[in-house]
Formats: sequence, structure tokens, C-alpha cells
Amino acid sequence: MVKLLVAGGVVYGLIVAGMALAEPKLVFHPPDLSEDALAALAQQAGAREIRVQAEDGTGLYGWRLGQGPRLALLFNGNGSSVAGYGPRYARFVKAGFEVLHVNYRGYPGSEGAPAEAGLRMDARAAWAEARRTHDPQDIVVFGKSLGGGVAVGLVAGLPPEEKPRALLLESTFTAAVDVAAHAYPWLPVRWVMRNRFDSLSRAGSLGVPTVLVHGDADAVIPAGQSRRLGEAIPGSTLIIVPGGDHNGDMMAYGPAWEAARGVMGI
Repeated sequence: MVKLLVAGGVVYGLIVAGMALAEPKLVFHPPDLSEDALAALAQQAGAREIRVQAEDGTGLYGWRLGQGPRLALLFNGNGSSVAGYGPRYARFVKAGFEVLHVNYRGYPGSEGAPAEAGLRMDARAAWAEARRTHDPQDIVVFGKSLGGGVAVGLVAGLPPEEKPRALLLESTFTAAVDVAAHAYPWLPVRWVMRNRFDSLSRAGSLGVPTVLVHGDADAVIPAGQSRRLGEAIPGSTLIIVPGGDHNGDMMAYGPAWEAARGVMGI
């Protein structure tokens, strides 16, 4: 019996160690797109290809689309890139926004390898690029899933005079570690996970009008996480999309886009 317990403990320990080592591949899923493919997709989308540099020197690839007095800065989920947000681009451009979307490090066209600290730097680089052409009150920040965690960290860290007009969060979490704990309840992920993306602890520092949108059929991130996050953001609005899953375009839901338009001032 003792031998069985010891053997079970060893196996469990090996599983935990293996998961810790594999964490970057579990958290980040960059699409496989060559530079030629990106260029072709940019041309197809009518996007202008750009390069920006993070504060640690990492080169990042991105797109700008449309022209307008306002700008929407987008942060994508962990398995997407600039090439996966066409309907969202069209919605913002139709509303009179220019769109800026920069790929995270390790994602198509960008240098480096993804990690939370690096993505925080990438967000600041994207913000600097947005500020190169637009004032803070003319900028709206949007984050989907993991991108919501990136967006919350960015906005929470900005001084009051640099805050954007609004923050839009789609299908996001209280913290990435909460998502992992939900997916692997039998593993001690709260002890070993490094890329935690703790949005809940930053919620009180946002200080901007915020809309959260989440599908009630999301099997990846339970809608309750957006509910909890929204409760921690003073004055925020939560829209639950009936039947909405994780990968769908939740902002396409009429009440969600109307709420977004309200905080964007359009």
C-alpha cells in the first residue's frame, strides 16, 4: 500500500512538473503564418503593415486599417493574430475608427517568445504606437479572451491623463490561472503557473467606462468570470449573450454593440 502511494505521488509529481515545463505551449497558441502569408492577408484586408519595437528591443508586427479621428486598439486571444479579426475590424471602421492591432511576441511576424511579462511590454508598445497619432480620449481599447487580460493590465497601468476613452472586454477572465484551475481542477496550477494574467487584482485601477461581453455557453472561460470581474470594475456594464460560445464574435450581438457604442461616444 505504501509503495502504491509513493508511486502515485511520484507519477503525480511528474505530471505537475511536466505541465509546468509545458506551460508556455498550453497558454499561448500562435498561428503558423509566414511573412508572405501575412503580407497577402494584409493586402486582402486593406491593411497597412507596420513594425513597432517593445521597450526590450523586441520587434513586433502589426496592422493599421481605415482612417478616422478615433482609434480602436485591439488585443487578440491566445490562438489568433491580426489575421483573425476581420468582422471586428469592419465594425470599428464602419463606426468611424481607425484600427490598430499588433501581434504579440512569438506570434506571426513578431520576434521573441510569448510570456506574460513580454506581452505586457508589447501592449505598452502598441499603446505608444496608438498615441503617435491619436489622443487618449480618442482611443478605445478592446481585448478578447487572453487579450482582455493584456488590455486590463495596460489600462490599469496608465496614469489618469493617459487613460483611453473606454475599455471593451470580450469573453475574458478574472485571471488566466482561474481558467487553468477550472480546466485542470486536479492539478495545483495556482502554485506552479507563471503566466497568471491577474485581471481581478487590477480591476479597481482601470478608471474608464468598461463594457464586458460574454456568452453563456462559453465552455473555455465560464461567463461567471466576466461577471466577477465586472463586479470589481466600478460602473461597468455586463452583457451576457444567449447561446454565445468562446470563439464567436460576441460584440456582434446587438445589445453588446449598443452598449459598446454608448461608452465609445458614437
